[in-house]
Amino acid sequence: MPNELLVRLLGASPTTRSLLNFARANRQLHAVWMAHSDQIIADIYGLKMLQFEDAVDFTLAQAHQAAPATTDAPPSEAHPLGRHLPRILRNVDLATKTCDRFTEFRHSLPPDDLWHEESTTSLYRAYFIVRRAVLGFHLPEMRPELRSELRSLPVSNVETSQRLLDYIRDFAPYSLRCDLECVLTEDEMKHVPVDDQMTRLPLGWRHAGILLGLALLEKEDEVTGLLERVWTSEPLNEEDMEYSDSDFYYDSDDDAHSPA
Repeated sequence: MPNELLVRLLGASPTTRSLLNFARANRQLHAVWMAHSDQIIADIYGLKMLQFEDAVDFTLAQAHQAAPATTDAPPSEAHPLGRHLPRILRNVDLATKTCDRFTEFRHSLPPDDLWHEESTTSLYRAYFIVRRAVLGFHLPEMRPELRSELRSLPVSNVETSQRLLDYIRDFAPYSLRCDLECVLTEDEMKHVPVDDQMTRLPLGWRHAGILLGLALLEKEDEVTGLLERVWTSEPLNEEDMEYSDSDFYYDSDDDAHSPA
């Protein structure tokens, strides 16, 4: 049977289990799957899941972070996308679960005119911005692209990412925080006082708080010019100092927090 037809058959698989079983049925099918998994996966999942492309990009970044230092090729070139499929689908599931829990939490709070209702698409995007900011602690090369993306977004979208981060680290169920690796590992706990083990964040999540806090400052500076004046000889007025002191600060651990 021609490979082109086999690609179409694999792409028509109704479930992930049937797809993987079909791909393992014989050597020819497995070879076609390995050679064309990117196209097949996009055909099956790309139109069904709003967050799928973001999940793919984030999964490949995770694979790059986990790869040995001697691996030069990007994950997408070193391995066909099919080998990352279980992890991609897990990231899709975690994104859905986290965004659903966040939406439920928001609806449980008293109405607040300062909080806008996010669209599903913008909420998923905010989720992966948060996860990439966390991963950026381990992969500094990710930060310039993330910064450019944050600069291109409306301030409301950046605020959504910050609020989602606040929810995960301060209000999300412990089981969800574990799934998102927003808790200290056993090895990290050895170096943290017992009283702080449940509240201290892993370095990646603290790093994400700093990145998003700085991104909000940059968005604010587009209006006020505050950051530019901080670096010049122009004196700051009393209102500027009140803003910088009350709306953004670092604690003793250099962790950035969003406005209360």
